[in-house]
Amino acid sequence: MQTRDEVIAAVKAAAEELGRAPSLDWLLKYDRVTKYSIRKHFSEFRKCLEAAGLYSHRQGYQLTDRELFTDWGCVVRLLGKVPSIVDYRAHGHYTERPLLRRFQSWTYVPLGMLECAREEGLEEEWKDVLEIIASHVEATADPGRKSARTSGTPLQPRILKDEPFFGPPMVENHLLLLQPTNEQEVIFLFGGMAGKLGFAVLKIRTEFPDAIALREVAPGKWQMVKIEFEHESRNFVAHKHDAAKAHLIVCWKHNWPECPLEVIELSSLVKNL
Repeated sequence: MQTRDEVIAAVKAAAEELGRAPSLDWLLKYDRVTKYSIRKHFSEFRKCLEAAGLYSHRQGYQLTDRELFTDWGCVVRLLGKVPSIVDYRAHGHYTERPLLRRFQSWTYVPLGMLECAREEGLEEEWKDVLEIIASHVEATADPGRKSARTSGTPLQPRILKDEPFFGPPMVENHLLLLQPTNEQEVIFLFGGMAGKLGFAVLKIRTEFPDAIALREVAPGKWQMVKIEFEHESRNFVAHKHDAAKAHLIVCWKHNWPECPLEVIELSSLVKNL
């Protein structure tokens, strides 16, 4: 096992080689140190960097989103999972405080980092990490979660991996409701329910798909979705639409069990709104 001084020497040598403080991920990858040596002598990697004179709290310095993601992403890559606060304290360069200031809660860090990576154009370099994050977000989504705009309706949106996020809309729709007997009335009914279901419609079109809307997929996080309206979901097949070009079907009656798209059946929701 490496001694404390040997670990510090290895970290300093790596810093000279890289021109910056090395990450624990890099050190382990090239067998410069072992996890056991870090834990035994320092308990946390940050303390090891401090001992090597390579860590600074940089008081007054605001970490950029890219710096936060790079450090947090290295821990994800190292562990093969989204880290807990304890994991991040042990393996990250920084404390958890900048992340908590940025995202308010540790629970929101994975989704926020997913958005950050896309905004910074890091998809290719961090593809493996983004796949881990996306899987974590999907697996930990609470089916009964009620967002600020779903008014008690337990409808869990799917977070779309290839669509950007938007801020909350600034206006709401207030329309009358009709029980639909055709596709046009489904559209009218959806217009009245859209706000309570977590949607803000941007455009209704005459071509396929019928609508482009924003959808709240997490508190304060919105994504663009392509919607096709049908009186019955199976009509999607009868109309020969391409499932690859839409995200979801909004219908009055869902009678297509093998449908590859997400389906919102208004008849099962209208009584609860």
